[in-house]
Amino acid sequence: MEWFQLFVWGMTAAMGFYMLSRLVKARSVAGMMLGAPIRRTVGEVQVTARRVRQVARIHVLESTEPDRAVGFELTSKAGLSYGIVPLSLSKEQARRLAQLLEEAASAVK
Repeated sequence: MEWFQLFVWGMTAAMGFYMLSRLVKARSVAGMMLGAPIRRTVGEVQVTARRVRQVARIHVLESTEPDRAVGFELTSKAGLSYGIVPLSLSKEQARRLAQLLEEAASAVK
């Protein structure tokens, strides 16, 4: 039983150290989830419907990888629940998403 407890505590400590090192490298929880530090936040859009508050934030990321240029973070809060959905986009993907949003907004009468 003693070896199992040491193993569990060791694995817990290793996972904690790993998460802490990623947090320090990314400088924020959102940056950690997006996979790169956030250079700046461009803006956000808030939507509230039926006691659920959602915020979409757009970030410019400090990344050397071309697939992680723009960060899209969707945060949902409702009662006792809280959720974050991170999405890292390349420049081309971000431009395509902006084009699709513009097209959808233009189609609304």
